[in-house]
Amino acid sequence: MTSEQQNESTMQLKKDHRTGVIVAIVVAAAAAAIFLTAGLGSGTASAESVENCTTQLTALETHQDALKTTQESADEAATLTADDVEDASLLKDLKAAQAEVDKLGDAPACPADGSQDDVDTAIASIRDYSDGLRAATSGLDAAAKAVIASNEALTGTAE
Repeated sequence: MTSEQQNESTMQLKKDHRTGVIVAIVVAAAAAAIFLTAGLGSGTASAESVENCTTQLTALETHQDALKTTQESADEAATLTADDVEDASLLKDLKAAQAEVDKLGDAPACPADGSQDDVDTAIASIRDYSDGLRAATSGLDAAAKAVIASNEALTGTAE
């Protein structure tokens, strides 16, 4: 082998080595980026997310208070019988609306020491629960008012 061929061979090896090093660096950087991105979702929740979760719970409490008020009216309407109303089917509607409220179950809560994913999931659950609660409260309110109006139409009284 001539010295010129040896130089070319050595240069080719160095070039291959540099290419290998560059590929290794790129692979390592990509792996680090994937690891860091994956780790963010499972790490400790940010203070902003925890505060957002608490804010969602405060809003939920407002909806729960509205339900309590509506529930009082519905409880009064539920004491009426088929003989007390003009349209007895409204009593069934009232029971169905109450069942929708009961079906909601317990409200979700913010995790005490959760990961970012845990807090994000809790926020979504609280929002979904709030939406369901508002819809159920609205349905219960409409059903209770209909029963009371049916009673007033039968008896000729207005409260």
